[in-house]
This record gives sequence, structure tokens and C-alpha cells, in this order.
Amino acid sequence: MWKWILMAIPLIVAALELIHGMLGRGHSFVIFLSGLGLVGCGLGFSYEKDWRELITAAVLGCVGSVIVYALSSVSNLGPTVASGVVGLLASKFLKNRYSLIVYTGAFVGMSSPEVLPTIWTAGLAGLFAGLLYEVMEGVWEGIGGRLGTMAATAVIVTILLGVGGR
Repeated sequence: MWKWILMAIPLIVAALELIHGMLGRGHSFVIFLSGLGLVGCGLGFSYEKDWRELITAAVLGCVGSVIVYALSSVSNLGPTVASGVVGLLASKFLKNRYSLIVYTGAFVGMSSPEVLPTIWTAGLAGLFAGLLYEVMEGVWEGIGGRLGTMAATAVIVTILLGVGGR
């Protein structure tokens, strides 16, 4: 149940951004984290898997986002082509599950430099995306938009941390 609520982060953040003018981004983020913590405690959040899988997912998400960000900004391939290249290579050389994590990171790397101004912020958001992929396993399975929603959530969290742009 808590996983479904966690996937609603983009909607929650959008609501917080509406009140951003009244409270400010820092206060909105504190409210967001407090609410998330209460939901997690109330629903009995626990991570039953091996922590190595969590770390692997975080690293793969980071790698996917950094490669796409670099390809789209340095080589002028553009975000769509760069994401496609990374997705194809990941599906060719990695297990299905790992290739999906890299592809989730690739969606993060497609972000505009106005949103994620440096490769480091893209890497951090990719790390969050990999963590989300691992923790959210099974949520929205078979439903389109799952990877993009995780990527959007990771970028939003990065922005709320004050690391991203605007």
C-alpha cells in the first residue's frame, strides 16, 4: 500500500509547489518529508531485499542518467537520441531488470540543463531513480509510464533538495 502512495510523489510535489509562494521551497520540502515519514511509519515500511541490490540499482540509475546527460549535452545528439542509444545498449548487454534500471536513469538524463544544471545533479537524480526503481518493484507492473514516473519523482526530489535548477 505504501508503494502506491510513494508513487504519488509527483502529485504531492505539484501541490506543494502551488503553496511554494506562501511557504518557500525549504518549508515545502520539510512538510513533504514529514508526510512521507508518517506514511512510511503508519504503513510499516520495510525493505526485505538484499542491500547490495539497492546499491546496484542506485549505481545503474546514476550511470544511465550521467551517460544520457553527457551524450545529449556534449555530443549534441539531443536527449531523445541519447536516451535511445543508452536504452538499446543496456538492453543488449545487461539482464532485463538491470537494463530497465539504466533506462529509468536515462529518462532522468533527458532533463533540461535548466532543471538539472550539471552532470553531478543529473547523477544524483539518477541515483534517486535507481533507488526508487528498486524500492518500488512490483508497483504499476505492466502499466505504461512507470519508469518515467520514477524518473520524474527523482528529478523533483533533487530539485526540492535545492540541488537542481530554478
